[in-house]
Amino acid sequence: MIVVDASVIVHILIDAQIEPQIIDTLERAGDLIAPYLIDLEVINSLRKQLNLKRISAKAAEEALETFEAMTIDRRSTHMFNHRIWTLRDNLTPYDASYVVLAEFTGLNLITRDVRIGKVQNLQTKVIVV
Repeated sequence: MIVVDASVIVHILIDAQIEPQIIDTLERAGDLIAPYLIDLEVINSLRKQLNLKRISAKAAEEALETFEAMTIDRRSTHMFNHRIWTLRDNLTPYDASYVVLAEFTGLNLITRDVRIGKVQNLQTKVIVV
């Protein structure tokens, strides 16, 4: 089991060349979990890619359908608000929610966001791919 952030999911959904490390890490992890906000972040990312004309409307629709079919255990993070707040100097609340979910479940976090991987003294392993 692993905590997966939206950056990894969007990469899987829209990039033709998925990095082997991502596939390997996700296959070894098995089940995926994420904060509930992953849905909005993925939809927002698809919207952004469409507006920047990096993907077509059809590709965005297909990506959304694929995302909706993915098995991701979505978890609430409201009980971790204080810990999310303590990370405010280094992470947005959105990014911190993934980190804190990983910390409190004892799982690793997989992300494509290099900034998250550079944050010191997190209580989880961050795998940047």
